[in-house]
Amino acid sequence: MKYTIDFEGLKKYLETKEEKDFQRADGHRNHNPNAEIKSANAIDDIEHFKMDRSKISFETVIQYGMPFLVDSIGNDLTIVQLTKRKFKNPNGRLMRAKHVKTIISDCRKIYGTPLNGYWVIPDEFISYS
Repeated sequence: MKYTIDFEGLKKYLETKEEKDFQRADGHRNHNPNAEIKSANAIDDIEHFKMDRSKISFETVIQYGMPFLVDSIGNDLTIVQLTKRKFKNPNGRLMRAKHVKTIISDCRKIYGTPLNGYWVIPDEFISYS
């Protein structure tokens, strides 16, 4: 699957958001089901942890080869592509994703706190072919 991401548009969009605009996983103290940026679940995590698929919406599942936002390095928001093989991120940590580009390098500066988790890239900034 091929995809095109508007990196500059996404960066400007994310810089205008606040922490409350990011949906957190169920059970998190800041869980907001109506947040603009939806929390995501990677397909390998769903299979490994045997999550109940009936409680996960299809649009929040990250399939192999799909890009998504994640706190990859620490205190950042990075676009990575989910893979079955492990790759090293810029800090040398192995993860089952290939580093594409860091969008926000310091979340604490913009949001006041580091963001932890996976998020779906909003549809207006990504197109698949």
